[in-house]
Amino acid sequence: MLKVLLKSKILGSVILVSLIIISTLFFFIPKITEKNTIDLVTKNSINAVQQIKLTRAYYVSSVVKDVKKYAPNLGFDYYHKGADGKLPFPTTTIHDLSKIFSDNTGLTFNLYSDFPFKPKANRVLTSKQKEILKFTQENEDGIYVGRDTIDGKPVLRVAITDFMTDPSCVSCHNDHKDKTWETGKWQMGDRRGVLEVITPLDEPLLANNYMRLQILLFITVILVLLVIYFSFMLIRRESELLGENDILDAKIKEEVAKNVQKEKQLIIQNRSAALGDMLGAIVHQWKQPLNGISISNSAMKLQLELGDLEIKYFNTHISNIDQQIKNMNITMDDFRDFFKPKKQSCYDVNTSINDVLSLIHKIYEIKNINIKLNLEDGLETNGYPNELNQVIINILNNARDAILGNNSDIKNIYIDTYKDENNFNIISIKDCAGGIPEDIIDKIFDPYVTTKSDKEGTGIGLDMSKAIMEKVDGDITASNVETTIDGKTHKGANFIITLCSC
Repeated sequence: MLKVLLKSKILGSVILVSLIIISTLFFFIPKITEKNTIDLVTKNSINAVQQIKLTRAYYVSSVVKDVKKYAPNLGFDYYHKGADGKLPFPTTTIHDLSKIFSDNTGLTFNLYSDFPFKPKANRVLTSKQKEILKFTQENEDGIYVGRDTIDGKPVLRVAITDFMTDPSCVSCHNDHKDKTWETGKWQMGDRRGVLEVITPLDEPLLANNYMRLQILLFITVILVLLVIYFSFMLIRRESELLGENDILDAKIKEEVAKNVQKEKQLIIQNRSAALGDMLGAIVHQWKQPLNGISISNSAMKLQLELGDLEIKYFNTHISNIDQQIKNMNITMDDFRDFFKPKKQSCYDVNTSINDVLSLIHKIYEIKNINIKLNLEDGLETNGYPNELNQVIINILNNARDAILGNNSDIKNIYIDTYKDENNFNIISIKDCAGGIPEDIIDKIFDPYVTTKSDKEGTGIGLDMSKAIMEKVDGDITASNVETTIDGKTHKGANFIITLCSC
């Protein structure tokens, strides 16, 4: 069973997916948990600052005002500890509360600004504190959150702007004897400084890593159990499917072999049909020179029997025979070059059409089929001329067979060339022989689709034509059109060949 598991493609996929999930979680979980930790610490820091501010607000509204009103002999000072009759300023209260929180919570509370009172005028702000003050002055909500390292340990610094929200605070800061700024500087809503909370992150991050390991261990165990369970289930099913696949493979191979053999036969039939057409064309091309040779030969034989053969007439007939043989050789060379493979090049579309017609027009003439041309000059495309010739011959042969098979009244084939609005070269080959049956017109370029009998057609000519066009980024389409001749409408097939310009 182990060997089967090791060879299983399904098991390999399951294990790969599991490893991807675990790897993703290994990097994803720390980011999520760490972000949650930072968010929680930030929220707690803001809450702690709000508590201190609320305490100061209570001190101002419930203590400071009453002392000023009912106990004018009591004074406020920075140095109130151990001094009779001295109470802390509201700002001093913040400093005192910050120290109490720092000593009892493990957090560090700092209150600082760019405008200290005289007792703290000698205090020097760190570059980080200056950066925080600048940020909170420019930031709309006045809150700074950032990670830092102090004494080699990671910390989170959360600084909240201390807005002046009480008229008594504004009055005190504007008139106090220990101020270091001009009188009347402060107004309601001004940013006086910041109250910063520094929270160590080493323990939360350690707890975060521990939680990550626990989660990953739990997920890994679950995935391993699932992999084992599903692996055995999948392997068992895979074995069943492999047995069924072996049977299907054998049947498919058998059918493929049959289809390959059938396809070979069809290609041979198609080539034979094309070869027959070409041989027919060669025969028609050779008839005239053979007749000339026969006439010259008969004339010389007759003159020889009559004893009237003169050197002059003999040489004339010999020259005539030589010329006819040359014509036959030219015909053979034309056919040989016509089918010889050529390199891709830029060539004239109309030249290809004329080359085709020069070779096969006799076949159509003896069937009284007229090929009418309307060719626009200057159409050049990049591709293989001989392959386009094959496509044109295929379409012309189909049109000829349709005209003869349907005994069409109009025995014309119309070939038009022109450029369309997108600068593509267009070849239109149209007949009036009844058109393509509607039930197969959408499949006319599929292999083995034909309107002819098995003996007359293979159904691969248009499929091959489509492949030839696609090889040079061209296209070929077919549709049924109506043509009006002498006031009468005739339905026929219209093949459109689209070729790129050079």
